[in-house]
Amino acid sequence: MNNTFAYIILQYCHSILTREAINVGVLFKFSNENEIRIYFKETDMLHFLYREFDQNAFDLALEFIREGISKYNQEQGETNLKLDQNFTEFIRNKLKWQDSLLQFSDPFISVSINDNQSTADYYIKMLLNN
Repeated sequence: MNNTFAYIILQYCHSILTREAINVGVLFKFSNENEIRIYFKETDMLHFLYREFDQNAFDLALEFIREGISKYNQEQGETNLKLDQNFTEFIRNKLKWQDSLLQFSDPFISVSINDNQSTADYYIKMLLNN
């Protein structure tokens, strides 16, 4: 069986008007794993970029996402999930927060891979480069 994966980028959007967004996290779903992996970058510099940055709202949004993913991973157990359907539905329906604060990209489905961790490491470096 080919091992493929999907990833979704989590972005902080300070203003809907300017549509400026900063990648702050990435979620992975590998076809041979039942859980969602999530990685966040260091975001302690956002208040230097945006004077009106609300750290409390940002932290609450991230905690909501972390808890949602943890709950999803616990509920999945040994089921065999499809990348395109369940992963996308979960992100769109269960992890919605404030559209103006944190936003998820559309999912990207990738080609066959050999090693989950090295693939995740490569994409984290590329997408969340500090």
